[in-house]
Amino acid sequence: MSASRKNSEVARARPDPAPKPDYRSLEFWLIDGDARPWKQAAINVVAILGLPVALGFLFGPTVAIGGFLGALPGTIGSRRCGPRNTAPFVILSGLAGLLTLHFSAFAPAIGAALAMVAGLAGRRGISAPAIFSVVVWTIYTSSLVPAEDGLQVAAAQLGGLLWSIGVVTIFGTTGEETDSAPSRTYAITFGVLFATGIAFATWVAQNILTQHGFWFPLCLALLSLPPHHRYFTRALKRVIGTAIGSLAAFLLSDLDPPTLLVTVAAIAGFLATQRLMPRSQLIGSAAITFALVLFIGEHSPVSQIAIARLLDFAAGAGLAMGLALCGVAVLRLADKDALRALQQR
Repeated sequence: MSASRKNSEVARARPDPAPKPDYRSLEFWLIDGDARPWKQAAINVVAILGLPVALGFLFGPTVAIGGFLGALPGTIGSRRCGPRNTAPFVILSGLAGLLTLHFSAFAPAIGAALAMVAGLAGRRGISAPAIFSVVVWTIYTSSLVPAEDGLQVAAAQLGGLLWSIGVVTIFGTTGEETDSAPSRTYAITFGVLFATGIAFATWVAQNILTQHGFWFPLCLALLSLPPHHRYFTRALKRVIGTAIGSLAAFLLSDLDPPTLLVTVAAIAGFLATQRLMPRSQLIGSAAITFALVLFIGEHSPVSQIAIARLLDFAAGAGLAMGLALCGVAVLRLADKDALRALQQR
């Protein structure tokens, strides 16, 4: 076979380069896909908030947080990858959380171990539920979960997991999809960089930031969720959305509304998140920030949490982008095919 014919076949086998985005277009910033149907969004809200709200009325806010730590990743993970690929990681995050509460000095190492597991899980295309286990684990590093209440919170987390799996299974909305499995080089590179970032962010949160410093590693974990193509613009959209959501929560709290109105607004924020996050990363990030700040604001001043959320998210985005640049450099040397795949739309 001639060299020219070989080259033409290679050129045809190569994927087309991703079209250059139009950064001046409003559609580029606001539209990422299709909105989730209202029925599925409502089922998600029931699966995420149903048990935590009941636990809050019966046993108080700390136990409610535990239920939320199980229901949130249980719902999103089961909808995406199925209960079998989700439950082990949520249970692992609870066990890691208990270790963190009693051996807080080792929190950076525990977080790094969870992050490395998440990176390696990517080889099977199930990094999303594994990364969510890191997201919920960061709450155990905060003042929201006292060490003396650790067992209650972990038990509530298990209950929230079972509740969420039950709801999405009954309504037939579980999924068995997996992400495209990356190369071994990519999985290891991502795992090492993610583990390094979580360890660093956790140490900074414990030793330098305020009591709400857990937002720093939490935001880094959220920004590390797949898909990873168009990573930098996705991160920027989420930062802008976080700023909008924080400002909206601050303005609402400044009006000093009754608790019932705040609760309704937070639930509406979660519903909007489930409906709009697939449609728009920016608007979805604004909605989830608004809901989370109001939810956690039941325990601390909303203005303080809104500012902490915004600053720590910006710091998390900066760290994530720095790690991403390191990953690009490594892949450019070790696995150019994986890097080329990331550049596809």
